[in-house]
Amino acid sequence: MASALLASDYPAYAESISNKTQAPLGWGVRPALIILDVAKPYFSSSSPQSLLQSSCGTGETIPAAVASLVASARSGGCPVIWANTLFTNANLRDAGLWKQKVSAKVLGAFNEKDSERQHVGFLEGLAPETAVQENRSVVPDLVINKKFASAFFGTNLATQLQFLNVDTLVFCGARTGGEIRQSALDAQGLGFRGIFLLRSTMMSVHDLPPAVLLAAAASICFVSLYLVPRILGKRKYHLPPGPPGEFVLGHYRKIPFVAAFKQYAKWSREYSSDVLYFETFGTKWIVLDSLKASVDLLDKRGANYSDRPKFIMFEELRMGWAPTLTWLRWGPRMQRHRKILQPAFSKSQVRQYQDNQKKQALLCLKSIADDPNSWNNAIRRFAVAIVLNISFGVDVDGPDSPWIKIADDAAEAISNSGAPASSIVDRFPATRHLPTWLPFMERLRYARKWRWAIEAITNVPFSQAKQEMDQKIIRKCFAHDRLAIYNTNAEKGVENEFNMDDIRGAAATIYIAGNDTTATTVILFVLYLMQNPRAQQRAQKEVDRVVGTKRLPTWEDIPNLPYLNLILQETYRMNPLSPLGIPHAALNDDVYNGMYIPEGTIVYQNIWSMHHNEDVYSDPMIFRPERYLSKAEGGNGEPFPVGNFGFGRRVCIGRTLAENSMMIILVNLVATMTLDYPLDKDGHRTPFEPDWSFRGQAHPLPFPASFSLRSAKAEELLRNAF
Repeated sequence: MASALLASDYPAYAESISNKTQAPLGWGVRPALIILDVAKPYFSSSSPQSLLQSSCGTGETIPAAVASLVASARSGGCPVIWANTLFTNANLRDAGLWKQKVSAKVLGAFNEKDSERQHVGFLEGLAPETAVQENRSVVPDLVINKKFASAFFGTNLATQLQFLNVDTLVFCGARTGGEIRQSALDAQGLGFRGIFLLRSTMMSVHDLPPAVLLAAAASICFVSLYLVPRILGKRKYHLPPGPPGEFVLGHYRKIPFVAAFKQYAKWSREYSSDVLYFETFGTKWIVLDSLKASVDLLDKRGANYSDRPKFIMFEELRMGWAPTLTWLRWGPRMQRHRKILQPAFSKSQVRQYQDNQKKQALLCLKSIADDPNSWNNAIRRFAVAIVLNISFGVDVDGPDSPWIKIADDAAEAISNSGAPASSIVDRFPATRHLPTWLPFMERLRYARKWRWAIEAITNVPFSQAKQEMDQKIIRKCFAHDRLAIYNTNAEKGVENEFNMDDIRGAAATIYIAGNDTTATTVILFVLYLMQNPRAQQRAQKEVDRVVGTKRLPTWEDIPNLPYLNLILQETYRMNPLSPLGIPHAALNDDVYNGMYIPEGTIVYQNIWSMHHNEDVYSDPMIFRPERYLSKAEGGNGEPFPVGNFGFGRRVCIGRTLAENSMMIILVNLVATMTLDYPLDKDGHRTPFEPDWSFRGQAHPLPFPASFSLRSAKAEELLRNAF
């Protein structure tokens, strides 16, 4: 009967299969070697299925070739899987239709119930090593007993590969007529890449044309001499350790949404590693749990870790963001933003903002003195007033200014949005098309709910700045300066490489980076000084000694107040606002301390864990600014915390500006006021710990505090400051 599937009968199909322009999938990053039926039934001279005398004339060479591959794989820590055909029923009932197609004598070579058992099992010197090695990074060989051609059909091979994080299978074995072909098809259908090593595989080549043979020979040489050593050799450097993932989901359900940094720190201790590896839906990330690892990778190898991951929720879904330096990926646009923003925030240039920073600090303290119960609002107005003036030239007149409401809404949206690049749409981008009412889409619901708040803080002040420029109202601020340059270039016909969207985003960067972080740090000053009266009293004595009590502190006093700086450093250490930092991404494959870090891996820095490392900081949960002093001065000589402002080429360019704001309000707060726990209904001051939020930024929830002016002179100085 003639075949109905000849390619010549279907011209369109023939054209399709003759089209060789599609690129192969190629290698992934986690290969495993799978050996199909290289065992006694095929390589014993007395077996009815022996391939040793095959017409191809290559049967005798297969075991030696496979042995060489196995040795390479094991030396590199690459998993080795042995797929072996084995029947376990004495009457071959588990052989299915094979029993009707193939004689019982032939099938008996694969039957462990066979009375002679002379052909069952693996070859001498070429067998699995299933014992667990002392080195936990070395995976024992995996044995899969199959009953059909495919190593996947009716077995748990796919599940085992998922547990091993394997994404590429290097196939070799006895035949391509059934076993390898069927296994490869199933592998691709299950999402695994396939690499085929022909010289380690039996196949009929007599009917292949010379051109195909020549191409195959070249491919074999390329694979054997270049790709196999390259890929399997890379496995000499195993992936960093981490907890086992779940089938398909990987680590998605393992990572808590709230306070993930504490769980990462726990895993770091459990696995005795300062680099941990995780993967979900193909998204790979590592967590650096020590300052050394962070400096080694993000600072010393900054050229490779200067990228950001693709923030699907922030960039593609936008959540209202304009292009901002914080989120931009490495490239010309990011470098333009940094080049334009960095000069304005150098140590010499930020002095131009000091008058306004001091003014806003004193306005804040005066507002607290007038209405102590609204101290939290006064601090937030202080931070908003500084950054909106610098970025857009906006003046925040008082506590009822509409700009405060716009800024507070944006701060709420940012602080509770979760760690960047950690949402399900970041880990599995296809989910952005799912309906938001699904229970696991809460982050996407949140983004769309608060999008208006981000759009307001980026669009409303920028629109006002543009309108002012059109009306020839000139203000000294970033947006006005850049708009003036843009308009001048446009009038001259000069191309603007920094477009309107860039100006809007860069101006918003100043607000986004400097508002909520500054306000929260000042709120932490209040909390820690209230909870630690000895530290507060020591700070007051230092200010009184340097400044006196007849005037308010100035910028010139701050360098002479070292204990105030220790309070700032201890506040950084106790509660880094972004406990996992802003993630970086690897531009290329890398190896660190014998651990392989694939290209594109997201890199988090567990800053909280670094700052609470008991090997570095004694009693890390206790607020003690003296810890940084030398032992001769009564301290432990412990290092200042590092990482709050980022690492490497993505370090925050606004650090000096932010620290100026925090120090000028801290020194004037200590000089004029005393902080204490509020009185309860019985007239007692009872210590307490406020509730905290660890969704995204780490910050205390609103708490009460008692503010009292230190003296009548302090009150007079505040009220006469303007």
